[in-house]
Amino acid sequence: MPCSTMRQCNAFAHLMSQHRMNERRACKAIGFCRMTIRYEMRRDDDHGLRERMKVLAQRRRFGDRRIHVLLRREGHLVNHERLFRLHREEKLTVRATRA
Repeated sequence: MPCSTMRQCNAFAHLMSQHRMNERRACKAIGFCRMTIRYEMRRDDDHGLRERMKVLAQRRRFGDRRIHVLLRREGHLVNHERLFRLHREEKLTVRATRA
């Protein structure tokens, strides 16, 4: 549970277990929004997506926008901003052509 301070987390857990308060009352007592208690971070595994991006980036002129379109066509639902971040982290820049 992502609480702002550990003391608040402990207070919430104490109210729930020792005083047998329900979630709504315990949150109200310590001034929490219930969604703060219920929120669970989701972290997707980027490994498969990164590998597919590397394969697609082997083509000379495929930048992050083109890779985004191709991944969408393959069925990967990924935000363009996240894809740009992964593209930058993997250092998959478009190689310049020789003039």
